[in-house]
Amino acid sequence: MAPTMSPYVHAAIAGVSAAGAGISAKLISAPSLPPLDLLPSVLQLPFAVSGIVICNLVLWVNFTVAMQGLRSVVATSLTTVVNFVTAAIAGYGFFGEVFDVNTQGLGTLLIILGVIFLNADSEEEGGRAEEEKEREDSEKEREGDKDKKE
Repeated sequence: MAPTMSPYVHAAIAGVSAAGAGISAKLISAPSLPPLDLLPSVLQLPFAVSGIVICNLVLWVNFTVAMQGLRSVVATSLTTVVNFVTAAIAGYGFFGEVFDVNTQGLGTLLIILGVIFLNADSEEEGGRAEEEKEREDSEKEREGDKDKKE
């Protein structure tokens, strides 16, 4: 039996796949970009469209698995951060996009911090919900003990 991957790995794969779908879509809008120059012109559009479809299928499968193993906010947060970082690296590497640290770097940092804060807030709420459930369970046990004594 093959070892199973961590849900965190599935969330990261989903993020990379989301960036891949975006890259493929960009190739459709500008077919003269470097990655497609290697293909004959008749294959460029089918290649880009199949890239979108395949990346979205991989995204969907891995995100679903990640959601089963993690809380939804954690899976969504990790997928989003990996997507943004991968898209920025791919834009710089494939398309020669300039990464302005002052604007794009600050924006990326703020998005990542926002995702972290959302995740931290969700963990607090999850912890409170667990405490309330434990309190309710212990109250039910005490009530059950009282009923047995009577």
